[in-house]
Amino acid sequence: SLAVFPYQTKQINNLVAPATQISQDQAVRAAYYTPETFPAALTEADRVYFVGDDTAVLEKLCAEYGKKIAIHNHGRKHRLGPVWALEELFRRSSDNIGFCLDTAWMLDAGEDPLAIAGKFRERLYGTHIKDFVFDRAGHPEDVVVGTGNLDLKAYLDYLRATDYQGYLTLEYEGDADNPVPALVKCVK
Repeated sequence: SLAVFPYQTKQINNLVAPATQISQDQAVRAAYYTPETFPAALTEADRVYFVGDDTAVLEKLCAEYGKKIAIHNHGRKHRLGPVWALEELFRRSSDNIGFCLDTAWMLDAGEDPLAIAGKFRERLYGTHIKDFVFDRAGHPEDVVVGTGNLDLKAYLDYLRATDYQGYLTLEYEGDADNPVPALVKCVK
């Protein structure tokens, strides 16, 4: 899966070509970039996530490079955070454009990650297992996976039951000064 934003052909090519080389070098099916892991040669304007208006360009590049891309949702304020926006994008695109479901950000969008994983099962290419609790104002806070609003057992059971073959990332961004103890708890 490749997460990209700029929908001008030149900018997308700047992202797809290095990702294809990385995936070939590392003998993996796809490369996944985040803004922190882009090659240094790319400009700051290139260091953003995929929000695709020009699906025709993306479809062409996916076919040309033999790669699929996955949209990473990022909550209710993200352009493709709401389920209706994902439905619309998937309605007008092929399965070259799929989904990297972030469980915490789907909670932030007011949705059940398990229900959404089922809804977009055929397009689910990646998932970020992450958990949030929310304060009274609705602001999210990272917590150890399974201790917040995510029904971790049900979500993992679903992935097993459907023989999920996509990428799985355990994500925790809390306790920035000392995240290791919480990460150990997330793994357990």
